[in-house]
Amino acid sequence: MTTGSGSESTKVIYLIATGGTIEKVYPEQNGSVANIDSKIGRYLRLLRLPNVDLHFVPLMYKDSLEMTDADRHLILGIAAGLLKEHAPIVITHGTDTMVETGMYLHRKLPELELMGWSAADL
Repeated sequence: MTTGSGSESTKVIYLIATGGTIEKVYPEQNGSVANIDSKIGRYLRLLRLPNVDLHFVPLMYKDSLEMTDADRHLILGIAAGLLKEHAPIVITHGTDTMVETGMYLHRKLPELELMGWSAADL
């Protein structure tokens, strides 16, 4: 979706965050690794994106190995709702079960065009 007119038009993009390595924190006190909250939201606030209206949707903070079909159904619902906006949708996802989620979305929502996947460990 593009809003405005002429060279000043603004491109709308939706980003659905689900977790994965990009969201992990490494508490030094106990040496663990965890998905606690969204780091992507903080990163995005630091960017200057002229003519981009980025809508951040912090959906969940999970390691993809912990992703369930119920989680995939939740992602599906959000993506299906955003399709009516006719704007690009970016979904962040952990590497380990990215294929399963992609296949699930493709089966349930074939009109969702896949442009590409990205993960921290690819």
